[in-house]
Amino acid sequence: MDATARSATTRAYSPPPLSSPLPQGYLKTSGVVTKLKAELADKGKSKSNQRAAALHALTALLTSFGAAGEAYLAPLLPDVIECLSDKFKPVQLAAVGFTDALTAVAYVNLN
Repeated sequence: MDATARSATTRAYSPPPLSSPLPQGYLKTSGVVTKLKAELADKGKSKSNQRAAALHALTALLTSFGAAGEAYLAPLLPDVIECLSDKFKPVQLAAVGFTDALTAVAYVNLN
């Protein structure tokens, strides 16, 4: 691939910077929380990587939205607690990460 084609390819898609805020109401209107909850509910052995990825995505959303996202993500806590006992270790670790992020957001809200 020559330099011209490579630069055209990189210009075709440029992901947003990680620090860019998500639009207001994103969690409510996008349905992403429902889709991630469905991934957590699928207990198939072959779906363990998807469960871990869903937990990482939920953690990223929680850290991105902070207190504003807590109302949408805190109801998933029973599903996340169930993931703490998953046989697949990465799912357990991702669940711990989500609970740590949730308690940090809740602690900030109390103070």
